[in-house]
Amino acid sequence: MWRRMMTAAAVFAGAMLLWLPGGHAADEAADQPLDPDAAKARVVELATDGQLTDELVAAFTAYAEARARKELDAVVSQDFWTWLDANPEMKFNLLIGLHPQYNPSVVKCLVQLREKFGKQVDTHTNLALAFAFVHGASPDRVREPLMGYLVKERPEPTMLESFEYYLRGERYMAKDVLVSTPWRLLVLVADNEIPISEREWALKEFGPRKPAMIGAIYDLPRYDYDQLRGEPRIGDLPHTLANIRKYGGICGDRAYFASRVLKSCGVPAMWDAGEGKRGGHAWVAWLFADRRGWKMTDCGRFRYDKYYTGQVHDPLTRSRMLDRDVELMAAAISKSEKSYEEALIGCHVYELFEEDARSAAMNVLKSSINRNTLCAPTWRLLADACAKGILPLEDGKKMYNFMLKEFKDYPDLTHEVLGYILKAKLESSEEANKREIASNLKLLDATCQIYDKLGRPDLAVKMRLLHGGYMEQLGLTKEALLLYMRESQTHVRRHFGFVELFDCAIAIFNDLNAPVDKVRYISQIAPKVPQWVDSQLDRKNNILSPDFLYVVGVYVDALREVGEDREAEKWEKKIVRE
Repeated sequence: MWRRMMTAAAVFAGAMLLWLPGGHAADEAADQPLDPDAAKARVVELATDGQLTDELVAAFTAYAEARARKELDAVVSQDFWTWLDANPEMKFNLLIGLHPQYNPSVVKCLVQLREKFGKQVDTHTNLALAFAFVHGASPDRVREPLMGYLVKERPEPTMLESFEYYLRGERYMAKDVLVSTPWRLLVLVADNEIPISEREWALKEFGPRKPAMIGAIYDLPRYDYDQLRGEPRIGDLPHTLANIRKYGGICGDRAYFASRVLKSCGVPAMWDAGEGKRGGHAWVAWLFADRRGWKMTDCGRFRYDKYYTGQVHDPLTRSRMLDRDVELMAAAISKSEKSYEEALIGCHVYELFEEDARSAAMNVLKSSINRNTLCAPTWRLLADACAKGILPLEDGKKMYNFMLKEFKDYPDLTHEVLGYILKAKLESSEEANKREIASNLKLLDATCQIYDKLGRPDLAVKMRLLHGGYMEQLGLTKEALLLYMRESQTHVRRHFGFVELFDCAIAIFNDLNAPVDKVRYISQIAPKVPQWVDSQLDRKNNILSPDFLYVVGVYVDALREVGEDREAEKWEKKIVRE
C-alpha cells in the first residue's frame, strides 16, 4: 500500500509538470519545480464532490511538496530534497506535519541534525522528525520552564546535544523505543529540557523499566508537608532530579521529577495537572505500547479526588491541551500511523476550500473517517460544519450516535462534538417544532445516562446543565427545576461539579420567590454533602470540603430568610472552625 501511494504521487507529480507555462513535455520541464497553484487546483478538482482516494492523497502530497519547495527555497538545497526522496516515509510525514504553516525553522533543524549525525538520522527518522518539529516550534528553547525549575545552574542543552544524548543512551533504554515510536508521540521525549548530566543520572538510576514499575517513580520523592508552610526541605538548592529525589517536594515537584526521569529514559511522558475535589493537583502521565497498540496511563492521579481530566503541555503549539486528547491520538495512531496521517490529509483538503464552498468537499471529510475512525480533527471539523450549517443537523445527530459507540472509551471528544452539534440545534429552538424539541430532549437525556454508565459523572453533570439550560430556554422552568433538583441529589456524592446543578436550582427558587420550597430542597441536599474529601489527613485536621462549606453556608442563609434562626445556628456550628 505504501509503495502504491508513493508511486501514485510520483506519477502525478510528473504529469503535473505538463501544466507549467511553456511546458509541452515532461523532459523539457524536468528541472522545474511543481507549481503550487496548479497543484492546489488539481487537489480541489479531485476533492469537489469526491472521496478521499489514494489519488487525492497523492495529489495533496504533491501540493504540500510544491508549497514546501517554494516557501523553503532559501532554507534548503536540492541535495536536501534528493535525500528526502530516498526516505519516502520521512518525506511524507514531514510534508504533512509542515502543512499549513511550512515553518522554515523545522526544516532548518532537520538539516542541522542531518549535517551533524548523518546516517544516524536515516536510522532514527521518527526521533529526528520529533526533534525538528519540537525545536523548530521555538528555536530559543524547548519549552517554558515549569514553576521556575530551570535556572542558571541548570542550563538547557541545545537540540544537537539533546539528540546526541538519546543516540548515546539508546542502548540503556527499552529496545528500539527511539526507532519504532511514531514521531507524533516522540515529541513527548524530544521536549526534554533538563541538563544532560541529570538525564544521565536518571538513566543510570532507573534505566528501562516495565510499565507496572514505572509508576513507582512518582512516589520516590517523599511528600514535603513543610513546603506547604513555606519552608521546603530543599531550601534554596536548585531543583535537580537528584535534589528532588533526596529532599522531596509537593505534587508538582513529584510530577516534574517523574516526567523528566521517564523522558530521559526514552518514555513519552507528561507533567499533568487538573482540578478535582481538593482543588489543583499535578501527576505524571506516560505512553506505553502493548500488543494492541499505544496506551496512556498515569501515577499520582488520586481517584478519590476525581481528577477525570488534566492539562498537559503540547510541545508543538506551546500551549496546554487535554491529556485525553493525547490518549485519543495515541489510540488513533495505534490503528495505523499512516492512516492517521491520511485522515489528516482529508482535513487539510477540506480546509483548502473557502468556508462558503466547503460543502463541495464534505464527502472528502466524511470519507476521512474510513481512513482512521479515531482521528479527532476529522470529527471536530464535521461538528463545526454542523454548527455552521454546512452539514445538515440530522447528519450531525447520526454522526454523534455513531461516535457514542465507537468512542465509548474516549467520551471527552463525544462531549465536545455534541456541544458543537447541539449548539446549532438548541439555538434554533424558537423555530423548532414540538417533534424536534422532544427529539433534542431525548438525545440530551440519553447522553447523560451514557456518561453516567461510562463512569464519567463530570461529563454527565455538564450535559445535565446543558439539558436544563435548554429547558429554561424553552420556557420549561419548572421542568428544569425538577431536573436540577434530581440530578444534584444524584451527583452530590459522585462529583464535585454537582454544586453547579445546586446553584441552578437555587437560582430558579429565587426567581420564583419560593423561600420555603428552597429550604425544603436544601434540607435534603445538605446532609448528603461529604464533610471531608476522602482523606485521613483532612479528617484528622478537620479540613472541611469546599462543597460542604458552600452548601451549608447557603442553607444557613436560606433558613434565616424564613425565620428558622435556631436551625440556622445549628448548621452554622458545623462550618465554623475553632
